[in-house]
Amino acid sequence: LHEMLDNHLFQKKMPVVFTSATLSNEGDFGYFARTLGLKEPSSSTVGSSFDMENQVVVYVSNDMGNRDDEATLAKSIEQLVSMLKSNGGRSLVLTNSLTEVRNIRNGFKKYQLPFEVLWEDKGERGYLVRKFRETVSSVLIGSSFWEGIDVPGESLSLLVVWELPFPSLDPLIEVQRKEAIEEGLDPMETVDYPEMGLKLKQGCGRLIRSKDDRGAIVIMDNVIGYPWEKVVMGALPTGAKVEITNL
Repeated sequence: LHEMLDNHLFQKKMPVVFTSATLSNEGDFGYFARTLGLKEPSSSTVGSSFDMENQVVVYVSNDMGNRDDEATLAKSIEQLVSMLKSNGGRSLVLTNSLTEVRNIRNGFKKYQLPFEVLWEDKGERGYLVRKFRETVSSVLIGSSFWEGIDVPGESLSLLVVWELPFPSLDPLIEVQRKEAIEEGLDPMETVDYPEMGLKLKQGCGRLIRSKDDRGAIVIMDNVIGYPWEKVVMGALPTGAKVEITNL
């Protein structure tokens, strides 16, 4: 990727501008610059136009345990159901894999839910997002909705991060990890954590889409006291009230 961009773009010596809401974490563009092979880029950050302090509250779990344990998974499902019911649906639940989508669906079988649940693996993406937007009390659950969906208004007032979006073992990530190791760097700290942080930031951005939106973000994965705590906290909406909870 570095060589391709250098040959076809950077060597042309013309200005190149990259812009997005999720190129940095807490103003640090290091991971993005390293990924694209940028040398001494200039950067700037513009704050959000939303009043995050009054529009969103974030709940970060103290310790969710290991969901590979059936009892822990069942407890997490129970907590999720309770939150969704209390919110009257109107929620987006983000997972990191379709396997977890199916785990949640299996866990929901023992509960009577007073709203429609839309599952990523049970419909076409565009249809699901449209149905979620139009059916105010519905809940959308999936692993590919961290970015690219826009649901302002009443249909979304609760965003649940079921699990942190650590990168999968795709070829590009593997190359980045290999390059980090060759440079004597820790691949988790220089690749996995930053990648997860940027995707989490994108996911959190699904909640507040207009000045009239209000809602809550709940992180249902282990954060406090873990090596990625700082990255997670830095990815949360700037200015939002953050509460540590045992759920």
